[in-house]
Amino acid sequence: MSTQHTPGPWVVECDKFIATPDAIVIAELNNGLRGEYPKSGHFNANAQLIAAAPELLRTLTNLINATNVNADELDPLTVFVAIEQAKGAIAKATGDV
Repeated sequence: MSTQHTPGPWVVECDKFIATPDAIVIAELNNGLRGEYPKSGHFNANAQLIAAAPELLRTLTNLINATNVNADELDPLTVFVAIEQAKGAIAKATGDV
């Protein structure tokens, strides 16, 4: 699988932009209404989920790679690390960090 998106990490900036750390804007969120951007739970949750997308993709790929072997070839440490990375990515996506 080749990555065709802007590499992560992505962060939420000014409560409405998803950007790289060097300020390349990936997306701008809006509520479909003109005027103020709401600070609602849904709006912020959407921003966090979008910003976590590259990390979610990477950690899920790592998890699949770690477990995509014969049972006798599984490395418990590799699987453990992949699961911990996935937990961290999920926490970032849900705002639990």
